[in-house]
Amino acid sequence: MALCVYAKPACRKRVTMSSVSHSVMRYASLSAWRASGAERAIYTIGNFDGVHRGHQALIAELVARARENDALAVAVSFCGHTRDHFGHEQRKAPLSTREDRARLLEALGVDALIELEFDAALAALHGQDFLRALAGQGWCGFVLGEDFRFGAGRASDARDIAHFLDERGGKLVTLPPLCDNGERVSSSRIRALLLAGGVEGARVLLGREYVLRGVRVSGDGIASRLGYPTVNLGEIAALIPGNGVYAAYLRYAGRLYPALSYIGTRPTHTSGSCIRVEAHTLDSSPEVAPGEDAELIFAHRIREERCFPDETALLEQLALDAAAARGLILS
Repeated sequence: MALCVYAKPACRKRVTMSSVSHSVMRYASLSAWRASGAERAIYTIGNFDGVHRGHQALIAELVARARENDALAVAVSFCGHTRDHFGHEQRKAPLSTREDRARLLEALGVDALIELEFDAALAALHGQDFLRALAGQGWCGFVLGEDFRFGAGRASDARDIAHFLDERGGKLVTLPPLCDNGERVSSSRIRALLLAGGVEGARVLLGREYVLRGVRVSGDGIASRLGYPTVNLGEIAALIPGNGVYAAYLRYAGRLYPALSYIGTRPTHTSGSCIRVEAHTLDSSPEVAPGEDAELIFAHRIREERCFPDETALLEQLALDAAAARGLILS
């Protein structure tokens, strides 16, 4: 199967910034952003967890409006999901790390990324005060989802932004939610699919394969003894898909290796609850040293996790799994 990847955008005109680099400019505070001296900007605001197809539609409109108005396309996001602060839900692993999010937004054409720490002070800031702290007196516009709310108690909405823009001559563009099969494309929907092992469905909503990044950790040698040596990943910050066996790619040092991936607790050999993330490459094997970074790109789920009566039964199934992975990926 073909991998879905973002092409790096063509060189684009920079406005009010002296850097000739095409990397997204990142700012950790509103004061740092204002100090950049940007005079014209069009903003979008959100958590952008996963940068899924709904986010991509919003960013595409943002970039188009910015280019039309000779302005910077600016995404405002948060370090820590807003729901974590309010405690509406148990804290959950993100679909994308901060670095993933920045890379994806850059690939979509965003010029500047403002990453704000969502703390008590920011949560208490009234809507108009937030807008003034963000945009100052410069010309600006906004591209937002039509149900966007912000400010203390989420009391501000599009009407407050429209009033703010009246004084500056800018425009507000609102977009309806993007739907797929009659359901809204959302981070929570993608998260539910991944936890159930549905990497194919998640791929449809993300617009690309789901990727885990981690650091190689040492294993206990059981997989090697069985003839299926693996690269074991630890220190994973993003959401781990549900337990099971997957056809995947291991990406290391810029190269892709077709792989059979396993996520689970290895019930045939242990009775523990520690989740392991492993990849057995189907052809050539990369020399990934412990402590080095690698990525797993999920293509298809092959089966659920099972406990086998003995290693003979496990080996028979692993041979079938490897053949299935080879057929799904290499075809």
